[in-house]
Amino acid sequence: MLHGFDISAYDSATAPAADFVIVKATEGTSYTNAKFAAQWKSAKGGARHRGAYHFARPEDSSAALQAARFLSVVKPVPGESVWLDLEVGDLDQVRTNAWAKA
Repeated sequence: MLHGFDISAYDSATAPAADFVIVKATEGTSYTNAKFAAQWKSAKGGARHRGAYHFARPEDSSAALQAARFLSVVKPVPGESVWLDLEVGDLDQVRTNAWAKA
């Protein structure tokens, strides 16, 4: 069994030691987790695997805009994972699926 955490600005700036830590980096096109840099650095030393995620706001802007912003903040390297947190929004299922595929 793996032991891991999903952390965000609501959590400590120090990532917990674990098999994996996934850090919230961005949301939509304007929000950046104020603790991201510290949590990202800490996760590199304390987790066997680290990843970052973007909280999508598909009703606000295109997938391309949000993905570009996310990648400009995270700057992942091989071996790190990137994730999309896509929850219920204002778009119907067909449009949400198309946004995610884009």
